[in-house]
Amino acid sequence: DNRNFLSRFSESAEILDIAHYINYPLTRKKAKRLLATKINSVNHAVCFGSNAGLLYDLIPVLSKQVKVIDLIHAFKYQAGANLAHRKLLSLATRFDERIFVSGYAMKEFSEFYFRNNVPELYSGRLRVIDNAVRIPDSKINSSVDRPGILFVGRDSPEKRVELFLEIAKLLETELPGKFRFTVVGNVSNDSSFPFVNFVGEIVDDNLLNAIYDQHDILVLTSSREGFPVVIMEAMSHQLAVIATPVGDIPNRLNDTNGIVLSSAEAKSVVIETVKQIKWLTSSPETLKGLQDEAYRFACENFSEQK
Repeated sequence: DNRNFLSRFSESAEILDIAHYINYPLTRKKAKRLLATKINSVNHAVCFGSNAGLLYDLIPVLSKQVKVIDLIHAFKYQAGANLAHRKLLSLATRFDERIFVSGYAMKEFSEFYFRNNVPELYSGRLRVIDNAVRIPDSKINSSVDRPGILFVGRDSPEKRVELFLEIAKLLETELPGKFRFTVVGNVSNDSSFPFVNFVGEIVDDNLLNAIYDQHDILVLTSSREGFPVVIMEAMSHQLAVIATPVGDIPNRLNDTNGIVLSSAEAKSVVIETVKQIKWLTSSPETLKGLQDEAYRFACENFSEQK
């Protein structure tokens, strides 16, 4: 989609941009053949991909000595659905490992294997490796006089930024000027929400960290997730998290380190989140306790060392 994080890959690897050769009809087949030949010539070669069509195309022509690893961020088994993964079932035996960032997604994928008669042996090749975030030594408190409510995410159907805007509107109507509302992500500035600060997409770590430090509560309204990095980042910056009960979130958050809503149904999310924000901000000690426990949990579970 863009090159925003190219520098991060460049820190750890040599980058070869082959998109043109792979996508151009006259060079596509030859490019894939040359790639497979090169990979097959490398001792102990490993091919690692994530939602990469190219990896799946290469698998049939890779040597059996090449180790193949797939990374799956989020998955939910749905009988009669999961069409993209069902098309790839014939490759299941060729994956040496399939990595998940949440236990929930791995459990659902194991169910998917079982329901599609994939031998149990291959469920043994599924494995969880958590994401990591860089955890600051302490929160840098900005001098702000109003509680900051934050949304971080892209403008896609499952993130449901419209629910966050509805939450902000209800709170602003009932308690005008009491809160600050900020949306980070590729969400268009909506003039009908003048009390919301739309800052756009941020790829600079220092700028994003500064925004976390200027807020108190992160609201996550998603209809589906694995385990979102945005929650890990927020907790590491001592924000209280209010999130829908999707993916691995209920397995990580509890009453002491974050708030998991009772339902992911849209209307319920709005009503319950408004109630929780009002409750938390009316009790500074409760809010501070939740933030401190979130930070402690992040240090123990999300650090790069862990």
